[in-house]
Amino acid sequence: MGLRRRTLAILVVLFVVLPVVEIILLVQLGQLIGLLPVLALVIVEALVGAWLSRRRWRSALESLQESMQPDAVTGPNTRSAGQLTDATDTAVFVAGGLALIFPGLITDLIALICLIPFTRRLPRTLLTGALERRITGLGDLSGMGSMGGFGRRRGGFADGDVIEGEVVDDVPPSKPRSDDGPVIIRGEIDDR
Repeated sequence: MGLRRRTLAILVVLFVVLPVVEIILLVQLGQLIGLLPVLALVIVEALVGAWLSRRRWRSALESLQESMQPDAVTGPNTRSAGQLTDATDTAVFVAGGLALIFPGLITDLIALICLIPFTRRLPRTLLTGALERRITGLGDLSGMGSMGGFGRRRGGFADGDVIEGEVVDDVPPSKPRSDDGPVIIRGEIDDR
């Protein structure tokens, strides 16, 4: 299944199927315990979810601002694997708070999985793995490489150094160039 079809299927489930199922479950719960307790539950959950998300999001932004400050040793743009884990943990926690805002029993279950520390490990691990695959897929272009090299500068150049050069295509014009091979760049380093 292509990326567009998969995305469309996910959107249909999130915005059509899930709300219908949530309404059915809330109506069933309302018949069991009554309308007022269900409304109170929905309102309290939304308030708690909004408070949790806002609180965690604010601390995450402060942490991000601190990590963006230049460091004399590592420079301003270095990140560690621990910071990636912290970021994914915050993302999962905020997603749990947002899920708690939406009325329904299934979203409440998702929220609890994302908010409770020992159950949050699973979604955090899945998200971290997905991000690591994306970062590794970017290769040298990202400057991050695999997680083993995450946060380390490649080569011996400082941030902001410019290396002038030209792209040299070693493939004769009669043969089409494959995107699988490396691009060779030749140039000089000027130590000004």
